[in-house]
Amino acid sequence: DIIQHEVPTNPGNSGGPLLDENGLMVGVNSFTRGDNSELINFSVAIEEVEAFLKEEIKEDKPEYIKKKKKPTYITKKCKEKSKYLQKKCKKKQSSKYGAGNIKTYPNAIPGDANNNGIEDTWYVDENKNGKIDTAFVDDNEDGIIEAIMLDENENQVWEILTVDEDLNGYPDILLMDRDEDGKADVIAYDYNEDGEWDKFEKLT
Repeated sequence: DIIQHEVPTNPGNSGGPLLDENGLMVGVNSFTRGDNSELINFSVAIEEVEAFLKEEIKEDKPEYIKKKKKPTYITKKCKEKSKYLQKKCKKKQSSKYGAGNIKTYPNAIPGDANNNGIEDTWYVDENKNGKIDTAFVDDNEDGIIEAIMLDENENQVWEILTVDEDLNGYPDILLMDRDEDGKADVIAYDYNEDGEWDKFEKLT
């Protein structure tokens, strides 16, 4: 709803309050109407503003984020990798995991990241061009893959890390190192674990 009035509205006072004769706020002045109309002297009714703000607050809550989202490039790539998490995270397989990984990725290169004698990382050349681009990580060495790392441009810097924090087979956290300085600068959350990232935050 909008309120038509005779007070000139311009970019300088757009966003200011519209008050009634009792000094109560009844609207918010707006310079444009959304259809490229300008300088038409109107305000957005306070009821509309309140409804909008409540919606914004509600959308930020995990339980509300169920609406359809456009898949991003990151989402698509991580969906491909998440299929492996879903298969591997249901049961602990400490003694059998290595064999299972070799069966799925026969050319996987096992690694011991913390040098304690237990394999905890498996490196894969997914596109078979001779360069490692994917790594599966069993961080606590319990036979369950908790994370997958992606080196998209194959320069030996991991740009993307997807994590299955609750170990149910579905990634729920994503970390991105966009400037490739070795530190994550963006974190994303998939609250309802539907394969679409619900919220992105910059890390400082």
